[in-house]
Amino acid sequence: MSLKRPLWVNRGEFVVGVLSLSAVILVVGIAVLQMMPTPLRADGMSVSGGDYIMTVGALADTDEEYVYVIDTPSSKLAVYRFDALRHRIQIIQGIELSRLRTPAGEPVPMVHDDDNGDPQP
Repeated sequence: MSLKRPLWVNRGEFVVGVLSLSAVILVVGIAVLQMMPTPLRADGMSVSGGDYIMTVGALADTDEEYVYVIDTPSSKLAVYRFDALRHRIQIIQGIELSRLRTPAGEPVPMVHDDDNGDPQP
């Protein structure tokens, strides 16, 4: 009475089959990832026309994108963002750039502490 071993018991063929199956799964996974669209970003792009300068930017921690518009004759900056829930563009902040040009005053001299070297005002 001889015992026949089933085909799947042959370890060499079993290992080759498992490796081939895992290679096929990896190739399919890579193909699926390559077909997915990548998100488009316009960070750092700017354009000017007439009296306006426009540029875009994003915050890394919130994934929000902003549009900055500078009105050069009036020296004003407006910051806008797209509200995806309401499908509207809303203004975030307006800044008068002429106010940023005012002098801040004399700087305060720094005196070093001899104990630990930290600067003290």
